[in-house]
Formats: sequence, structure tokens, C-alpha cells
Amino acid sequence: MCPETAIAMKWHANERPNDGNLRHPADGEAWKDFDSLHPDFARESRNVRLGLSSDGFNPFRTMSISHSTWPVVLMNYNLSPWICMMPEYIMLSMIIPGPSSPGNDIDVYLQPLIAELKELWEVGIETYDADTNQTFQMRAALLWTISDFPALAMLSGWSTKSRLACPVCNYDTCSQYLKHSHKMCYLGHRRFLPPDHPFRKDKRSFDGKEEHRPAPTSLSGVKVFEELLEFNNVFGKGKKKRLRNNKSPWKKRSIFFELPYWVHNKLRHNLDVMHIEKNICDSLIGTFLEIDGKSKDHVNSRYDLQEIGIRKELQPREDDNGTLSLAQACFSMSPEEKSLFCTVIKNAKLPKGCASNISDRVHVKEMKISGYKSHDAHFIMHYLLQVAVRKSLPKNVSLTLIWLGDFFRAICSKVVMRRDLEKMQSEIAEITCELERIFLPTFFDIMPHLPIHLVNEIKLGGPTHLRWMYSIERNLCKLKAFVRNRSCPEASIAEGFLAEECLTFCSRYLHDGVKTRFSRYQTEDDECPQDLSPIFPKIGHPIGGRDSSGKTQNSGVTLLATTDSFASARDQNPIDGEVIYYGAIQDIIEIDCWGCFSVVLFRCDWYHNEIDDYGLTRVYFNKLCSTDDSFVLASQVYQVFYVADPIDEDVYYARKKVPIDLYDLEEGNCPNIEDTFWREPNDDIGSSSGLLDVDVRWSREDVPVDIVDIPSYAQCSQDTNIETSEEEEDENAFDDTDWDWMKPDDYKKDILNF
Repeated sequence: MCPETAIAMKWHANERPNDGNLRHPADGEAWKDFDSLHPDFARESRNVRLGLSSDGFNPFRTMSISHSTWPVVLMNYNLSPWICMMPEYIMLSMIIPGPSSPGNDIDVYLQPLIAELKELWEVGIETYDADTNQTFQMRAALLWTISDFPALAMLSGWSTKSRLACPVCNYDTCSQYLKHSHKMCYLGHRRFLPPDHPFRKDKRSFDGKEEHRPAPTSLSGVKVFEELLEFNNVFGKGKKKRLRNNKSPWKKRSIFFELPYWVHNKLRHNLDVMHIEKNICDSLIGTFLEIDGKSKDHVNSRYDLQEIGIRKELQPREDDNGTLSLAQACFSMSPEEKSLFCTVIKNAKLPKGCASNISDRVHVKEMKISGYKSHDAHFIMHYLLQVAVRKSLPKNVSLTLIWLGDFFRAICSKVVMRRDLEKMQSEIAEITCELERIFLPTFFDIMPHLPIHLVNEIKLGGPTHLRWMYSIERNLCKLKAFVRNRSCPEASIAEGFLAEECLTFCSRYLHDGVKTRFSRYQTEDDECPQDLSPIFPKIGHPIGGRDSSGKTQNSGVTLLATTDSFASARDQNPIDGEVIYYGAIQDIIEIDCWGCFSVVLFRCDWYHNEIDDYGLTRVYFNKLCSTDDSFVLASQVYQVFYVADPIDEDVYYARKKVPIDLYDLEEGNCPNIEDTFWREPNDDIGSSSGLLDVDVRWSREDVPVDIVDIPSYAQCSQDTNIETSEEEEDENAFDDTDWDWMKPDDYKKDILNF
């Protein structure tokens, strides 16, 4: 009904840049394959492509009550990437009431929605187009679902627990049960390496065996449909859904297979990067700081090494006095190193609006980080972890973690170069194998395994930021605010949502003279940005320790300039080359030319910088660059922020940050750094040559060993050689809500029962 919206609904067909890079789901193989299979649907660009997401939340917030309400929302992928995931364009299709999670029975609640989707596909609905003043038959199709890992099991029907937890590796999932930790671990990532990779023949660094298996292949929709054709779905909380002797990983035949086209969709259920990052960050921080209930290095994990027969340096050593000595692993930190690690994150000043005040979550004296949110973990993994481990861990461990952070920053880019996908896939395969060489098997629950599949999902579905839970979670927080009637929270949510939709419609479409702005990136007609607030929301005082009052920093900038360079002092033939400068804004000057146009200039201080052995950019705030002109155009620079070195004074690490609401689709976010857009400038860490040649030392001799008492349950388990059944393994497998291993008292209780 709105002409602007009608035009925006055809953005994917009429305005999307078509240069082969991935900016939108329409650039992915799944969308293109769908068009080739259904040409009649694809011929009409106004037909709607949808994504579905569902997640549970407690509408009572901080009240002490167990309640789980599940909204089901739809995303409209016809729109441009800067508005399709905004709350006002996310459609609340239904609310599944609490007080408990629907679990496997979610298909019962989804039946009305599936019936409407079938009608929209087969028949469509007569719709008026305000742009062309015509009526047409609009159809709709569901491309995929987006959810966290437990909800993926509910929507897809594949059990995300026990031995076959990975829905992509499916029946070829490589898993092992850890008897002492009572957990499943998922290793064997050498299968994803090239056949001639040296890791495949490296017995000592891994499990004592060579690896010659090929990478697993995912199940197509056709194979899944044929396998579940005779599957008998059983719903109802009071009924037993599966027999205990049923070894099938399938819990049901998903209701989405009732959609005629679903069986041919290439990407049906997305892995959520938000929860993957958060869980990996939790495991890393909990292990480094030895946080109770979060660390993956404990007595049970060392006995698992003894059970498997690997890494004798780290296996527990018992003496005649009943004590147990545990060597410190290569990823262990001394108290001083833990303090440095916490100090880096505590003192980091972040750009405004990028994350919450993470420093409030860091307790340096207690050497503990707790209470941070998912987006905080996202920011830590991308920008802060690399600096924090720089002087807290051995070099081979630090390099791998820096490499891991670079990878996550790469897959979260708003524009992904298609030529880089193969390189990114080979990198994450080597990164995961490096993690296997460093950490204990207990570290590898299902979450550290899932990044191996994320590059392929980008190839199929387009950029990650259009297929993750951040937008959905923010929408859930908004729904919580609608709850006014505690006795009927679902009705309050529905009433509040409808009221806000009505107000949004009235203010946007019915008010005279109001025009919707759909684009946030600079067009060819704009000589300079008209609104600098997305790029530099607040210009503070100079950085570098001279302003200790503010909690954010927004004046860091970087510039790529072409300048003359000499090979040596005697060189008489300068060569033009590109040089990267780092600086801080001191003044902002706007030159207004009689109201016809204006030019914004930044006066900056520029500092000396270098690339260190870890591939990080070190900026020296006590060394100014000599320059004849300190002014630059606002359109020439990109935002960075600086993280202080915990030891060296006036030394900072530059971290490049693209503003959340900036979509520079024509230039791909960072046009000056095309070849290494997922790393820091001139970063050589992407090359694995420096890591492959390092012989891993699993223990640290410079950190004292831990002396503990020999657990009685460990002695008993060695004597009795307890076997664990398949049912028990399934019950103790990965659960997104339970990250704790069983406590020693629980082992004693189990052994007594045995």
C-alpha cells in the first residue's frame, strides 16, 4: 500500500549489485537454485521470500518463575539488507504459550502457519501494488529457519545430542564418549583438510592415528524425506516419543516437509553464529581463568587423557601419599598472566554503541569475567581476545586464537568476496585442527565443531548477519516490555505488538510529507557523507591516556594513502606505494559553501605503527608522524579503536571496526584492504606456515603443577571399569542450558548405586 515499500520489495531484483560478491541471500546458491527449480515463482520479483525463527523466553524477566513463551516470527528477504532484519519489518506470526517449552510438539502449534504458507505458495493472494497501481497475485515461499542449537532440533527433528549431534555431518559425525567427564566430545577435524595435508599423518599431535577419511557429506532434503517417509510421529507430553532401544537420531518428521518445495531447499536450517560465538567464548574464558563450572580443564579431563592414552605429559600422576599432581597445560595461565588478561578487557574503551560496558563484568582481583551478554562475547572474540592473549599465553596458542578471532570477524562481514570462501574454509579447517592440538578433548563439545560448516552456509545463504539470532533476540527483549498482565503474558505481548505496529504504520505512512529513508550508504551523487553520526557518533577528547574520564572512544581513524617510499637512505628512485596511517581526530571542521554543499574535514594526529610478530598493528602514541597536512576528508578515513598494551606504556593495538548500521555495498566495507578484509592490514597470520612447523608442548614448565587429593570416585572407576550405556550417553550429552560437568559427589552417588 505504500509506494516506497512497494519499491523496496523489489530491491533484490532491481537494485542489488550483481558482481558475484555476497551481500544478500539472493547472492547465495540456495536462492539461485530455488529460482532455477521454480521459474514461475522467480519470474515475479514481488513474490516474497521468508525466513522463520523461533526461540523461548521468560516474559516475567527477573521474577523467580519458570516460564517459557515461544514467539514465531518471519523475516522478509525481499528487502535490502539494512532493513530486512529491523524490528519493524519482522512479522510476529504466532505466540506459543508457556509455561514450558513446546519441545517436539512445536509442529502441532505450527500447523496453522504451515497451512497459510501452503496456500501462499499454491494459490497466492490478490495484492495491490501502490508503485505500479496494479493488482497482482502475490505468492510466498519459506527459505529456511533460524534458531539456536536446541531449537534447531525441535524444528528439524534431528537430535542435537549424543553421538550424532552435528546435523551437517549427520551419520558421519566423529564423536567419542569421555567416561570420566561423562560428556561427548567431537574431534576428527583432520577429515576436512586436503588429502596431502601434513596433519593427516601426524599421529603424535592428535589421537595416535593417521587420518585418511574424506570430509562428510550433508544429507539432501530428498534423502531426508525418503528416510522419514514411514516415520511415525508421536506427539504429546505424556507419551513416550522414542523407545530407548531406538538408535535413530531422528525424533520426528518435520512439519516443514508438508511444504511442496521444502524437500528441494539447499539450506533448510541455519547454524546460529551468535550462540556458537558465545559458547566458544565462554569455554575459552572459563578455561583460561579456571572459573568454577566453566573450565574445560579439570581432574576428570586429565583422567580421560589417561583413558584414551594420549598426552602423557598432562596425565595425572599419583604418589604414595594419596596426592595427585597435574602439570599445567600449554593454555594455562599463571596468576600474573590472568591479571594481564583481565586488565586488557577491563581497561578497553570501546566505540559508542558497539557493546555494553564490558569492563563492569571484569573483576581483576578475583581474576574472573562473568555476566556478559552474547553481543559482548561477539565483541570479545572479534577484537579484544587477540590483544588479551598476546602476552598471557605461549606464542603458538596465541597465534591460533588470534587466527580464530580473525575468522569469526571474516564470516560476520556485511560483504563477503566469493573468491575468499575457499580460503576461509581451508583456514577454519586448520584452525580447528590447531585447537585439537592445544586443548583437551573435554573442550570439544559440539560448539567448537560447528564453525567448520559456517563457510559453506555463507556460500548457500549469503552473509551471516542476515541469518543469525541477534535481531530476533532484540525483538524478544522488545516483546518482554509489552507484558503488563502477569496472569496472561501472551495476551499482553500480542496486544502490545499490535498497538506498536499500528502506531508505526500511522506515523510512517499516514503523516503528510514523511518519507522513508531506506538507504544508509553513500551514493554516487553524494560527494561527502550527509550524516556522520553512524560513523562517528561522538567525538571525544584525544586518546592515549590523556582522557581517563570517558568510557568510550570514537576518535580513532585509519587512512590508506599513496606516497613516495625509499628502499634505503641512499635510494634515489622513490616508488609510489600505499601506506596505512593510524591516528586520532582532534578537531572537526565543516566548510559550508553558501548552503549549496558542505565539506567535512578532520584534523588528526598521526602516529607511528608497525606489525608485530603476531600480526597485530601496534600504534605508538608517543611517536607522532611528521606531516605537512594533518587534515583529511571525512570520506577518506575509516573508524578504528585502540586497545592499550597491558605492559608497555603508550603502546596501543589498532582494531578496525565497521559501524553496525553502515552498509557501503558498492565498496565492500573496506575498499582499501581488499585482499585481507577479514584480518588486520598487512596481517600475515592467515598463512598457516608459522603454525604447522611448531612442535606443540602440551605442558608449561614455567608454571607450578597443581597438587590435589586423589578423588575416591577416580580410584573406584579404575578398579571397577564401569561401562556406560547408550541411553546414559544420550542423557549426558551436550545441552545448551547445561554447561556444567557432574560434580564428584554425583560420581560417588552413581558408583554406590552401581
